[in-house]
Amino acid sequence: GGLPPAHNPLRSWTMFSAHFPSGVVEPDELGDACVGEAFRAEFCARVSSCLVVVGGESGGGVWRIAVPTQHATNYRMEVYLGEPLSECDSSSLDGITGQVLPWWAPPVAERAVPSRSGLARHAAFTRFRVLFVNAVSLWWGQSAEVDPVTSWTELMGAALDAAAASPAANPTRHGLHASASC
Repeated sequence: GGLPPAHNPLRSWTMFSAHFPSGVVEPDELGDACVGEAFRAEFCARVSSCLVVVGGESGGGVWRIAVPTQHATNYRMEVYLGEPLSECDSSSLDGITGQVLPWWAPPVAERAVPSRSGLARHAAFTRFRVLFVNAVSLWWGQSAEVDPVTSWTELMGAALDAAAASPAANPTRHGLHASASC
C-alpha cells in the first residue's frame, strides 16, 4: 500500500520524492539510494540525473542514454520533460542528428539532482531486464544452461520445487528404497 500505481509513468520519482523530503536522493554506503527494508525488499535508484535535450521543430527525437548497472535484475527507467535546471548536464544531447555514442548518466553516488517531476510536461517509462552484467556471468549462464527468472522469489520457488522433487526428499517416487521415518 501507499505506492503510486504501476501505470504511473513517474511512479518511482513520486516514491523517492516522498521519501527524501529535500527532493534529492541520498546514496547509501553501497552507492545507491534505496527505500524499503535493507536487503529484503528494496526499491533502489541507480541514477537521478538530468540533461538538456534537443528535439525536432515539431518535437520528438531519439536520444541514446546509457546507465551503469551492477546487478542482473529488473529495471524501470522513468523520464520526463521539464524546464532545465542549473544542476543539469549542460552538454546537450541532440535527438535529431542520430548521435552514435550515448550519454552516460552518472550514478547517484557521483551526482544526484532534485526531482521536479511534479512540474513535468511529458513523462514516460519503460521496464527492461539485464540477465548478465559481465562476460563471466554470461559464460556461466550459457555453460550451465540456466533459465532466467523474473525475480528472486521465483528463483527460490524453483529451488524449493527441485529440492522437494529430488530423490533425497522423495526416494520412493524415484524407485529407491525409503528408510523408516523418525
